[in-house]
Amino acid sequence: SFHPPYGKFKVDVKNSDHVCSEGVSDFTTDDELYMNIDYRESGNDVFLSADFESGTYHKNSVRNEEIYMPGGTFPLAWTRSYGSGKVFVTLLGHDGLSHQNQDFQKLVINGVDWVTA
Repeated sequence: SFHPPYGKFKVDVKNSDHVCSEGVSDFTTDDELYMNIDYRESGNDVFLSADFESGTYHKNSVRNEEIYMPGGTFPLAWTRSYGSGKVFVTLLGHDGLSHQNQDFQKLVINGVDWVTA
């Protein structure tokens, strides 16, 4: 996996009927957008994603390094069942700044509620 430099991006609620997205609307966050995560779509119920435009981005402004990032739609949160257990995954929440986002907080609470129900 990899990600562009830390920054703002829009998070899209793909499935507003999903139990973990209850009370969560599309929102903008300060975070890292992880890309190229090796996961299998089969059995995963993706309900949050983000679109990203391909391009060259500053990797390190101090040394003026640039890096190319591919574009696409990238999954950010999903659930699945594993045997009789439940799994909630989010790729959001890199640091305290992203944790201050009320939609992120609601997402985590919903995820914990769903897994422990």
